[in-house]
Amino acid sequence: MKTFLFLFVMASAVAQGALPPADFADISYGTHERHKLDLWQAKSDTPMPLLIFVHGDGWAGGNKTDLPMKVLKAMLDKGISVASMNYRFTSMAIMPAPWHDAAPAVQFLRGKAVEWRLDPQRFGGYGISAGACTVLWLACHEDLAKSDDSDALARLSTRLQVVVGLSPPTILEPEQMIQWVGDKVMEHPVIPRAVGAKSWEEVRQHPEKWRDLLLECSVLPHLNADDAPIMLGFPTRYQPKHSQVEPVLMTSRDGVNFKRWEEPLIPITAPKDRDWNRSNYMANGVLQLPGHERELSVYATEAYYQGPGSRLRRFTFRVDGFVSASADKGEVITKPMIFTGSQLFLNIVSKGATRVEIQYANGNAIPGFTLADCTPITGDHTDHIVNWKGGIPAAHAGKPVKLRFVLHQADLFALQFIP
Repeated sequence: MKTFLFLFVMASAVAQGALPPADFADISYGTHERHKLDLWQAKSDTPMPLLIFVHGDGWAGGNKTDLPMKVLKAMLDKGISVASMNYRFTSMAIMPAPWHDAAPAVQFLRGKAVEWRLDPQRFGGYGISAGACTVLWLACHEDLAKSDDSDALARLSTRLQVVVGLSPPTILEPEQMIQWVGDKVMEHPVIPRAVGAKSWEEVRQHPEKWRDLLLECSVLPHLNADDAPIMLGFPTRYQPKHSQVEPVLMTSRDGVNFKRWEEPLIPITAPKDRDWNRSNYMANGVLQLPGHERELSVYATEAYYQGPGSRLRRFTFRVDGFVSASADKGEVITKPMIFTGSQLFLNIVSKGATRVEIQYANGNAIPGFTLADCTPITGDHTDHIVNWKGGIPAAHAGKPVKLRFVLHQADLFALQFIP
């Protein structure tokens, strides 16, 4: 019984397959061994927009091959060329090296616009985590082009016309970060490593030494009304009470309009290994394993920063059981609806005796389909047929009715009228 169309917004924890060969691979845009980029051309005889991908991993790891396969395919299918770039890690050259690598990479690509059939006025950026911060910085920072430079590439714009950032840090100044998310942020080594300090204590003891640099490389200080359109995505929700991050669920009935559920998809009551961890992410896929037809399996990371090592844990959900109307003892009355079919099927778990009443649109119970006429519902069902003394409700199909549910220790996941 298909009752929910659901979508996870996620960062994959599982390595993807190899990307298709780039049309231009390992092209140098600078002098360092990490100054390399790949480009996939959209099929067109005219200049096409370009999406530039900047990988994440705290400016200390990752690779241009981290470009998500689905993003590459979706862009090429829409006639948008794609570039993915490497940059120096902060272990090689401290902040602002990664940012100042991304800017000339954009200039290099603009310099290749004619040869590679790119529209230099339609350059967009997409980044994940640290890479998201970088592309947002390119969009919001003042243009680094040097109009009087003898190098033609240096005279080209470093700005992007649109950006999408997945889980970006938008401020890097430590005291502001701690104020927003708490002291646990200091367990992440990104800031000391980025500025060349030995520890967070060193950074906080001498804030004047790095504050201006950290603000310069942040996004928010450069944000203004004239910047490019920005879309931000956060696949997890920070739980301040527990200082941890957990995935959330988004649902849609049309694939266009989505509801973002506030509760974490993996509950706080999950195994303690996940506690105090800022990077609990979902892996790709919702699986129905052999021999487990009544449940769906998902996988999520844990212990990413707290040893002994990152790993995946399997969690299970009942079929069509992500969201429910839940009550120890309570009622749910639907809005007026017009149904087709003859029988009411429920996806429900009821430890007590749950009953259903069919009402006219004015709220009056329909004789034969009152609460007293309903056979009590108990147990765990994905396709329970509701029975009344009045028989099947087919005679009321095509007319406005309401459904009244009186729940007793129950979770009502879905309902559907079936012929």
